[in-house]
Amino acid sequence: LVDAMHLNDGELVVFTLQLLETISEMVQGPEQTNQEAVISSNFLAGCNRVLSQIVYAPVEETKAINMDCSTNDLRSWLKSDLVGCILALLESCNDAEVPKRMLEFFELRNVTNQ
Repeated sequence: LVDAMHLNDGELVVFTLQLLETISEMVQGPEQTNQEAVISSNFLAGCNRVLSQIVYAPVEETKAINMDCSTNDLRSWLKSDLVGCILALLESCNDAEVPKRMLEFFELRNVTNQ
């Protein structure tokens, strides 16, 4: 996915953004079964991997892609949607194990460094 941004493949990034929005909607509210399914998958590890690899380019180096936005715009949207999806997993979560499990996966510096 991060390679897609370097290769100027905006369509793949947009598809990923749509997928993240779908997952967010699927787990929002007291959808405990869906939350457990996402938590027990490799989703959190994938989020951590993507968040750790998102690096913004200097403004003068951002390429205009075929979508009227820069690669930095896509990176920002991707990061925002990832964090939003993670937040949706915590929404109305009654199980204390879910936040603990998330802490095992995430290197918070990946979210805060940029």
